[in-house]
Amino acid sequence: MKANAVKRLVVLSAMGVGESRKLANFFIDKLVIGFLLKAPFLDHGRQEKLVMESGLDWVIARPPLDQWPCSQQSTKPRSSRECQAPSRADVADFLVEAATVDTWLRQAVQLGG
Repeated sequence: MKANAVKRLVVLSAMGVGESRKLANFFIDKLVIGFLLKAPFLDHGRQEKLVMESGLDWVIARPPLDQWPCSQQSTKPRSSRECQAPSRADVADFLVEAATVDTWLRQAVQLGG
């Protein structure tokens, strides 16, 4: 990307990676993230680390699992459990917007509805 002067990287991760794991209830934390989906969540963690250390302008989008309560507004980094999961179309809209505006640069954004 640097060799071709591409400055911005927007990636899709998942709620429950990094500091957002503290938002998971016991069931999600221990059974889903810690056991059933352990390997994919470890991969997301490695991905996020590489993105954050890339030297690029980056945005990480963290949508929740279906029906996992999340942040109150769809495009603000928050630490709350008070809404429903966004639709796939909402997530796609956020990814496109994050690629074109500077609002969320160098942030891992929790997405909510």
